[in-house]
Order: sequence, then C-alpha cells, then structure tokens
Amino acid sequence: MKKLFNIQYKDIISLENLLLAWQEFLNGKKKKTDVLEFQKSLMFSIISLHRDLVNKSYEHGEYKAFNISDPKPRNIHKASVRDRILHRAIYENFTRFLTELLYPILFLVEILKEHIKP
Repeated sequence: MKKLFNIQYKDIISLENLLLAWQEFLNGKKKKTDVLEFQKSLMFSIISLHRDLVNKSYEHGEYKAFNISDPKPRNIHKASVRDRILHRAIYENFTRFLTELLYPILFLVEILKEHIKP
C-alpha cells in the first residue's frame, strides 16, 4: 500500500516543530545580535509566534536591508528572526515531504546509472 505524506497546518505550527525549526535555524548564527535578542525571551517568542499562527493573525514583518562585500559588494535583505523560524518550519516539512515523494525515483535513477555506464 502506498504511503501518503500529508502536511497539515497544525503540524507546521506546532510548538514542537517551531522549537525544532529554532534549533535548525540557530546553526552558525549563535553570536548574531538579533538572534541573541530573540533568545533572551525564547519561549515567550516561540509561544507568541505559535499563538499568532493558531489564531491566523500572523503577519510577516519587514525585511532589514544591509550591505556586504564578500568578495563583491551586495545589498542583502533579511527577515526578522521570528519570520525566519517560520520559514525554517515550513522548509523542514516540505523537505521531508519531497524526500519521501522523490526517494523511490532517485533510488531508481542511481540503479539505472550503475547499469548504463558509458
């Protein structure tokens, strides 16, 4: 029987998933000022985000613009930490969905590549 992967809104916005998204988001950003500020009231911020999502009153914030020169000058825009955690929560769920959906195809391609060597 075929397994269907079902992404539900309640799963994406669950406290558990938002905390997992926070952990994933945190990699390489632990010393950033905006991340440290968010972390000071982490549980309050996560619960507030969760409540806004449950009540469907969430609004995406403004993007902050800044410039970098690495190696060429670029103008970058980034969302707030709160918004990026939600982005990560959505990303993680869809990545799992696509992995499960495409895994059999990718596995078959690898097998075919072994049998059809030039």
